[in-house]
Amino acid sequence: MVAYEHLGYRFVGTDDGRIMHYKDEQFLARLFSFKTITSSSATLKAKNKVHAITAEYSLLAASGYGGEIIIADIFNPEKRFSLFHSKVTVSALLFLSKTQLIACNVNGEVFRIDLRSHEAKKLTTIKTDINSITFIKEHNALLIGAKDNFFTLIDTLTWTLLEQKFLLQNHIIDDAKEFFKTLSKEKLSKAIAKAREDFTRKAQSGYLTKTKPYQERNAKTPKEDTKALKKLQNAYDDNDFTHCYELIDTYNLTNTTLCDFFEKHWKKIVVKSERSALNGDAKEVIKIFDELLFIKTRAQKIGDFLRLAFFSKLEQLIQKDQHNTAQNLIYSYIDIFGYDVEISKIISEFELKSHQKIAIFFHQKDRVSRLAWRGYFQR
Repeated sequence: MVAYEHLGYRFVGTDDGRIMHYKDEQFLARLFSFKTITSSSATLKAKNKVHAITAEYSLLAASGYGGEIIIADIFNPEKRFSLFHSKVTVSALLFLSKTQLIACNVNGEVFRIDLRSHEAKKLTTIKTDINSITFIKEHNALLIGAKDNFFTLIDTLTWTLLEQKFLLQNHIIDDAKEFFKTLSKEKLSKAIAKAREDFTRKAQSGYLTKTKPYQERNAKTPKEDTKALKKLQNAYDDNDFTHCYELIDTYNLTNTTLCDFFEKHWKKIVVKSERSALNGDAKEVIKIFDELLFIKTRAQKIGDFLRLAFFSKLEQLIQKDQHNTAQNLIYSYIDIFGYDVEISKIISEFELKSHQKIAIFFHQKDRVSRLAWRGYFQR
């Protein structure tokens, strides 16, 4: 199990491939899951362990089996995509910026991935089993840690290796930044300057060639962007804000005044809804989302808050020994959301404390879509 804290939240990657979202030790939602591993030679299925997590800005990245990386928006987890640059387990991740992700694998390879084009540049270190990445902003350098206290220094401007060395056993330092401070600043500055001079000279001589991308992506043309933005403006003029969000998500629209306005508004709604959901107030959650309750492209996040409101309320009722009300709410939850792992835990807690049995018919345990709740509220 791996964990990462960001924006007051805690994100936990489980051994069965789930990314769980917490706030103040309170479970909020499952952001997403890696698919179960299926062997090509048999029907054998295995759990897809999460190996690394990082988060920055409103983005979260996690790695699973076979080098897969999933990047998701924390406030809109349906807005996510997968990358497959590494063929082996990615063991460390770091956002270098909003548009660049650093990924290191167990073979000692370091990838700098452009999140817009999905292209990647690769460097190979001389040590396997990388376990940490630290960005030293003042030097534009990455400190890559591996097993046996081995560190590699990478210049992010020229994307070149600067230094690779072992730390002596009696100089092991937990925080990589502290290790970096022990290096001679003068020596470091000279090493970076020399590397950049060599890089410039090679570039001018034509020695360097453009790195071929590991994965191609069909980019939108300016004409397509213009059409999508025109649709967005029309929807805004018509006060159809639900459609505005669906257009933003469908066409991946960003970096415009109107898009920024809608995303800022969405984050405010998310924060308010989270507070109400933790208080167990599903009606208030519905009221906060109002006309945006049925945004198709953000239904997962909205549904997560409604589920959380039910769970929080059930916890309150069980603790107060209001068993009849809790029992009715459990049945309501199953009618709306179906039977899932989360409600099964609540049922076990209820039965243990109340000494009452929840009657679940066999067909009610059938898995339903995570978006099934929409049909109930649209009646």
